[in-house]
Amino acid sequence: MKTPFWQANNCYEILGAKPAASPQEIKSAYREASLRHHPDHGGSHEAMVRVVLAYEVLSNPVERVTHDLRWRIEAKSYTSSGGAVPHTKGASVRQPQAAPRTKTAPLSALKRRVQQRVEAETKATWADPQNRADHLANEFRQRMGVARRGAAYAFAAVVICGAVAVNIPLLWIAFA
Repeated sequence: MKTPFWQANNCYEILGAKPAASPQEIKSAYREASLRHHPDHGGSHEAMVRVVLAYEVLSNPVERVTHDLRWRIEAKSYTSSGGAVPHTKGASVRQPQAAPRTKTAPLSALKRRVQQRVEAETKATWADPQNRADHLANEFRQRMGVARRGAAYAFAAVVICGAVAVNIPLLWIAFA
């Protein structure tokens, strides 16, 4: 299985952005890096592919958090083992010296939490339309009840007026 791009590459370093950069700053760094590495401007195709992949990772909030966690977790594990951890260019994120870790417990826990959150949001989304539909149905029933009563009162008034008009001959002369 091929490892994801961000596990083997520090995307901030590729784009020349700081880890605390806003989405607009990341986009600006992407544009600058794409101009530097574009094949039409003297760059290579491989470098441009790396720039595009780095931007895709950092522009997606979930992938960006996962990327940040992976690189910071690696830095903690290397400092605890006593190995030197080199800094990236002007960034506070540390880069591991060895190959990517095989231990995925922190990332699997993150993945599990993200999946639980997505399931909870999905349930809330599906529950909300049902609650809304129930509320609209109850409101419709109330309005129909009011309309039925109004129609019944109007019909009763017409019947009573008709009965009164039939019994009072003076009204016939007045309208004739």
